[in-house]
Amino acid sequence: MKSLQSFEVVRASAGSGKTHRLVSRYLACCLIHDDPRSFRHVLALTFTNKAAWEMKERILSDLAKVGAGKASESFIEELSDQTELPPETLAARARALRSTMLHRYGEMAVMTLDSFTNRLVKSFARDLALDQDYRIELDQDRLVDEAVGNLLDRIGGEGEEELTELLKGFARLQVEEEKDSRIRHPLGVYGKEVLKESMRDALEALGDMTPEDFQALSKKIRGEIRTEERELTSRVKLALAEVSREGLTEDDVSRGFLIKWLKGGKQGQATPPNATLQAMFDVGVFTTKTAPQSTIDAVERVRPHAEHVLDQVANMVPGTARGEAYVLRKRLLHKVDLVGTLALISEEMEAVQEARNVRTFHALHERVARVVRHNPVPFLFERMGSRYRHVFVDEFQDTSVTQWQNLIPLVDHVLAERHRTLVVGDGKQAIYRWRNGDYRQLLHLPNIVDDDDGAFSYAEATFHEALDNQVLDSNWRSGQAIVHWNNRFFETVKSR
Repeated sequence: MKSLQSFEVVRASAGSGKTHRLVSRYLACCLIHDDPRSFRHVLALTFTNKAAWEMKERILSDLAKVGAGKASESFIEELSDQTELPPETLAARARALRSTMLHRYGEMAVMTLDSFTNRLVKSFARDLALDQDYRIELDQDRLVDEAVGNLLDRIGGEGEEELTELLKGFARLQVEEEKDSRIRHPLGVYGKEVLKESMRDALEALGDMTPEDFQALSKKIRGEIRTEERELTSRVKLALAEVSREGLTEDDVSRGFLIKWLKGGKQGQATPPNATLQAMFDVGVFTTKTAPQSTIDAVERVRPHAEHVLDQVANMVPGTARGEAYVLRKRLLHKVDLVGTLALISEEMEAVQEARNVRTFHALHERVARVVRHNPVPFLFERMGSRYRHVFVDEFQDTSVTQWQNLIPLVDHVLAERHRTLVVGDGKQAIYRWRNGDYRQLLHLPNIVDDDDGAFSYAEATFHEALDNQVLDSNWRSGQAIVHWNNRFFETVKSR
């Protein structure tokens, strides 16, 4: 097959022939072999059952045309160029291939990403501690609602004191943020966040933490915050005591700024001095030019105490490492109960799935990810009873990071064997963000997004080496007048 670069990445808009390109490459990979069962080694993945069915129909339809000599001249030329076979040979092989496909329709590896993942999980059910008869739960909202209900039922129960306190803290947070204190609905909203891939690393990091751990963490952070606040209060108290001892009032200092600022720190709340007061600290002068010498001397005796307060304020506001740490603790304390609650919901959702022997597609992709990274590709797919030589992915802009990373070892293996892989997509048509679809992956290919630990660095190098980057810029679906009008319109918009 003529192809120096075997990793085709096709970015194209609607109507530009993405499906045509995918089907022609699929047929070329089948027809190049004089084996009517060669289609079993070609894996084509798309996003919906309807799209998978349409792709099968398109494959069989185009095969029928090739076999009957009714395909367009350009399509035959394209297949001949890809396979280096004459039209007569292509027609004979197409007839045999189509007949075998129809007799062995179930062996066509044209399916959705979720179906492929389910097959992979089935082959590893024992390794993943799953029952072979588990079911796929499509209604994720129902699982979330059941998990939240189970969590609320545990409130006030024996041995659930720490969990109860955690949920009380979550309710307080709702009130502080002027939200509804009835927590069932917000818990359901946050429960849906647990299903997002962006939460995966955070939830894994929190996986071993119990409500007791979160309570201990909250107590520790609160203690560290109070230590800083008590230190500030103590220094302010000393400074104000010195002010009182010297008999100073706000009228004795310029605009009253210094004494007002000191009084503002009585409750341990750190407020940086405004620009005018900071300028006074910088030059060490807090009185007006007309102030009597006795007042200037009194303020000078107060100044070291005020500067001592200023040093502590610097430890509690952004600008220094200690100040940043204090601000971070304040923000963390505000959210510890929320984070702990998310971890509890995640744990309860896992328990619900175990009890009902069901799994969401999100959970399946996560489980596959754990296996794929640590096993050789031949082993993985021999377990499925399949060995794929070619991989095609349609609507790539809608794949999630986990879905793609689960496929990467297979694609890397296929490319290493010098076989063809093709992905097609259009970032403008990304519509599955609600199911963790991440269009960045299409934009950045051959680079791999969110691979911070470099687990796929070798695969990325393979992708770069084999890359055939393509953009289809012809619109075969719309009339010329529409295409020209759109081009002129957007050029005009860009110029403005």
